[in-house]
Amino acid sequence: MEIEDKFDMLLRMLEEFERKRGKADQRRRADFQSLKAAVESWMPEVQKNAEELQISVGDCHAQKFPNGIPSRMCIKIPVQDQPGYTNDNVDIQIHVLQTS
Repeated sequence: MEIEDKFDMLLRMLEEFERKRGKADQRRRADFQSLKAAVESWMPEVQKNAEELQISVGDCHAQKFPNGIPSRMCIKIPVQDQPGYTNDNVDIQIHVLQTS
């Protein structure tokens, strides 16, 4: 009789765990659906911000380079306390490749 009682108790425990697991799965699915809906609602705003940033960068380029981006630029960068340099500036030439 003891073995049958223990077996019945184990079966009840398994049924209880299965029921709890089923409820947890339902909650998890609901949480994921909620998260998915939240992320999908943010996507248009993120896309809009990215487009506005692209337009803003284009406007800045148009203001900085009204005749188009130059193919070469020379920049002087001050160098201080660097061993081996005798002048105060380092000249850097940048070649810009333009693609269509």
